[in-house]
Amino acid sequence: MTETTDPVKGLVAGYGAASPAWSWNATVGYGRPSVVTFAFVAAPGPGEWQLSPLGAPARAAVRLALDAWAAACGVSFQEVTDTGNGGAAMLRFALDSSVPAGFAAWANLPTAGTDSSELGFKPDFDWNAAAAGNWLFEVMLHEIGHALGLKHPFDTVWGGSGYTLVPWLDDNQNTVMSYSNATGTYRATPGAFDTAAAGYLYGTDLAEQTDGITWSFDAATQTLRFTGSAARETIAGTHARDVIVGGGGDDLLDGLLGDDRLYGGAGRDTLRGAKGSDLLNGGGGNDSLLGGEGRDTLEGGAGHDTLSGQWGDDLVLARADGDLLLADWNGSDTADYRRAPGPIHAVAMGGPDFLVLVTGGGGTDTIQGGYETLVGSGFGDLIELGAGSAVQVVRGGGGDDTVAGGPWRDVLVGGAGRDVFRCGAWWETGNTLATADVIRDFSVSTSTLPGAFVDRLDLSAIDAIPATPGDDAFVFRGTAGFTGAGQIRAQAVAAGTLLRLNLDADTTTTEAMILLKGFADPALLQAADFLL
Repeated sequence: MTETTDPVKGLVAGYGAASPAWSWNATVGYGRPSVVTFAFVAAPGPGEWQLSPLGAPARAAVRLALDAWAAACGVSFQEVTDTGNGGAAMLRFALDSSVPAGFAAWANLPTAGTDSSELGFKPDFDWNAAAAGNWLFEVMLHEIGHALGLKHPFDTVWGGSGYTLVPWLDDNQNTVMSYSNATGTYRATPGAFDTAAAGYLYGTDLAEQTDGITWSFDAATQTLRFTGSAARETIAGTHARDVIVGGGGDDLLDGLLGDDRLYGGAGRDTLRGAKGSDLLNGGGGNDSLLGGEGRDTLEGGAGHDTLSGQWGDDLVLARADGDLLLADWNGSDTADYRRAPGPIHAVAMGGPDFLVLVTGGGGTDTIQGGYETLVGSGFGDLIELGAGSAVQVVRGGGGDDTVAGGPWRDVLVGGAGRDVFRCGAWWETGNTLATADVIRDFSVSTSTLPGAFVDRLDLSAIDAIPATPGDDAFVFRGTAGFTGAGQIRAQAVAAGTLLRLNLDADTTTTEAMILLKGFADPALLQAADFLL
């Protein structure tokens, strides 16, 4: 423990920590003006038996205390509807019967992007009598100080540098965080030391008013909208639903909690969705998009962008214009190329990685990691899965596509158009119904003309009889049984039509299978539906 006369060292709970902590802007760094949402508990949630609503006069006093803190530093407060701990409100106010003996109230330090700070007031006191300049009101100022990241001047906090304020400065005339009162009077506003400490965390009130970032609140949708300027800016959202528009400049946008929408605009931006199901759009420039937790949608826009869904089942809207798509093996991610300007060619690089390029020109995307679903463009695509590919579902999109499965159990969807489904080796698909590759939309021609087809299954790369010299082609047997090696037969099953591939003389076994899901009548298949 080290005594200090510096109010910042003596009051900031996270001062000296290895990284910013215990402030609502900890994810973007100290000194950034912030909007903090708050709510009054009206109906306690599960496990909140100890909470009950504050009376209307007490709520009015809390709002007045919040205004006093807003005037002392770069924090603005916005009241929202209470949705429980970890919901839209970063601060939650209530009567709390679990406040220990010897205390009038308590509050926990801020944890940006996770839980709410609960400010509980002991029901034994008449909080409706709180008014600027009396003891009850100073207690409100004190607890809000904790919820913003300030500690008692005589306490050290784990993770910080262990400073305490020198005893002769530990008084409520300097700070509402003090337990000492030499004059017998009570504060109506934060003290000078509080202003210095909160300014260290959130900047000054003047800086907030002149930083070029504007914000508004839509009460009907409980949404905050932040708009940046042409300058380089850092904008942190709230725990509510946010819309953050960066404007020009190389911006850092952080959604924190809530289902947010982040738009980078021009410049080289970094967008972080954090928690919630977020939409991130980089706009122009070479941007970095990080989805965080939740089911996120990422779109890089123009430029060479890096897109990472991170945790959750994420959707990346790609264009094959020179982006890097990263998967973090958490959840089931989709790379969707329906917005590409032309047909794509997806080429396996070995392992889980791909190159995706626009045929005939344009950029080349690199896909690294475990994307489980790959969706093609609206044109005629060529999608080839390779050994080690994590992709399990391929959707061709519109156009006449060629879709090639890999060594794992694949689910292939051609989409509109005349598609070719390619299997390059018999061992790339399983030999049981549970492990077989699946084609979900195989279509055949309704024409009575011989040789007519819509989609085709390409097995021409497989040697149908590996035990003999040469490269043998399969013979399609229709629904009839096997009579020898190198044959394919179609069988009706509950899920559709099962294609059985026999590669040896044992006609009682099947070496490989492919399921045409939803294809009810195997008798509709003919040899023209295959490339053998």
